Amino acid sequence: LLAYGGTLRYSVAFYASDGIGTSNLEPQVLIKGGRTRKQVIYVDAPAPENGVRQEQEVGMKENFWKYFNSVSEEPVTRSDFMSILSNIEYILIKASYGQGLQQSRLSNISMEVGRKAEESHAGREVAFLLEKCLCPPGTAGLSCQ
Repeated sequence: LLAYGGTLRYSVAFYASDGIGTSNLEPQVLIKGGRTRKQVIYVDAPAPENGVRQEQEVGMKENFWKYFNSVSEEPVTRSDFMSILSNIEYILIKASYGQGLQQSRLSNISMEVGRKAEESHAGREVAFLLEKCLCPPGTAGLSCQ
C-alpha cells in the first residue's frame, strides 16, 4: 500500500537476430493480487528498440492500469487497485521481444514506497497520495484491515 502514488522503475534491453519489438501497445507489467478475490492488472507501453537499453517508469496509481483479460477498456478502480497492492502475489515485467531472441536483460528494478517521515522533511519528497487512516475499535493497520 505504501507504493501507492509512487513509481515502479526498471531498465530493459533485448537483442534479437530478427526484428524489433511489436510497435503496438502490449502489456509490459502485470500485477496479481487482492484480498477477497485475486485480480490481474496490467500497464501497456510500446516495446523497446532492439539493442537499446531503455528506462521505463510506471505510475502506481489506478488510472494507469487496466484489467487483464477483460473486454472492457475501463481503468482499474481505486478500491480494486488498493486491494491488489495490499496483497501482491506477483509482479511480472516483460523482457522478451522480437524474433530470434538472443539475450534479454531487466535491471535497476525499484519501486518507490512511502515511509513515516521524521519531524523535519529536509531534502525529502512528501508522498501526498498516501493516507493515514483513523481506525475504528477492533481494526488496525494501514487500511484498518
